[in-house]
Amino acid sequence: ALEDVVAERCMLMDGEDALTTAWAGCALNLHQGNATLFRRLLSQCVLSLASAERQGDTSAALSKQQKQQLAQIRLDLLLNPSPKTQKLREELEKDKPLWEGLHELYADGRETEAAFEEDETGEDLDAIPHAVRDAEEEVFQLLKLHPEVTAAALRGRLAVETETAETPSGDAAARRSAHPAAGPDEDERGGELLERDARLCGFYRCPVLLREKASASREEKLLSSTGGVAVLVDFTTFPDFAEPSDLFLALKHRHLRLAGYTLLVIRLSQWQALDTVTEKRDYIVSRLLP
Repeated sequence: ALEDVVAERCMLMDGEDALTTAWAGCALNLHQGNATLFRRLLSQCVLSLASAERQGDTSAALSKQQKQQLAQIRLDLLLNPSPKTQKLREELEKDKPLWEGLHELYADGRETEAAFEEDETGEDLDAIPHAVRDAEEEVFQLLKLHPEVTAAALRGRLAVETETAETPSGDAAARRSAHPAAGPDEDERGGELLERDARLCGFYRCPVLLREKASASREEKLLSSTGGVAVLVDFTTFPDFAEPSDLFLALKHRHLRLAGYTLLVIRLSQWQALDTVTEKRDYIVSRLLP
């Protein structure tokens, strides 16, 4: 079995391979099926990477991809409501050398998905294809100018929640950080708030976020499990795949759902095939139907 092969080679892996394997295993829920192996991979990762950093080996500095992998592993341990995952996290926290080593590796937790995207070229969000950014802005403007679509999207969210009956769970601090401050472009219209480039779960970039206005205090909002509708433009997933084919996106979708958000995923190829505003409005609403 594949797990047996990984277990045999675990101690021979360098830090980069151990981290990548642990991250891929996280996406495949290895930590629920074989928590012992997942913990061994994390231990090997910390043993190799953290010790190299302590010794001042500049060549061992974590890459953007490795920092993303660490961030997603951490979020999965915090947000995943599975009793097996929560038990593993508690055990990891008791293992001080391992837990503190993981924190050492991810010391600069201020780095976010958007920051990594900017780092690709050193300027703004040029790492994202122009067609994707154009689609994100087009969706934002459509929702901004057509409040009936935003209302329909929120109704669709309620239908999805009723159908799935999912309740967000996980670490309380992670849930609080999952609810963003206002993005750089926020529009209030009726009972809805429309945000551009919101940050969710303290890490992920959400190009468009739609949520209901609440009369509650800011503290009550932060503690609330109500997320909103997170609009994402997907340009990598194969047309016949229901879920993302990219592991980073698969984990991003999982974490946003666990944090209480309903996903409205716009497939770029489908969006570009639509000609009229009416077609695009209908498409947005249809993507939220159970």
